[in-house]
Amino acid sequence: MLLPDPDPNNDGTAEYQVWLELAGKPGGGSNLTTCQVDAVGTEVCSTQNTITLTGNRDPGKPKWTNVTKQLLTICLDTTGDGICDTRAFLFDNAAVNYMWQYDNFGNRLMKLRFYPISQPIGLTP
Repeated sequence: MLLPDPDPNNDGTAEYQVWLELAGKPGGGSNLTTCQVDAVGTEVCSTQNTITLTGNRDPGKPKWTNVTKQLLTICLDTTGDGICDTRAFLFDNAAVNYMWQYDNFGNRLMKLRFYPISQPIGLTP
């Protein structure tokens, strides 16, 4: 599945929302981080957008969480000090490739839903 540029107008507003739910057995969790591959082939992951999901799954009651900002933007350290200096939207033409890095620890099922509802994100870190 190809996702369109969430901010085609470059105004800091995502044109769609992303919602996440952990399903399956209660307990466990996962980490999810946005990453990109730049024009020279270097993979860089966000300094700020990691989603850590633990205890999000209560027995019989899956919980949906709005993760639009975390999964549609990447926060980059452009000065090497470990702090986010630039926030960019994923799936535009700024890099060669984008991905979500998923680390599963005890949770085997994660659901994502995409809704055509705009959401202001901003372009500042």
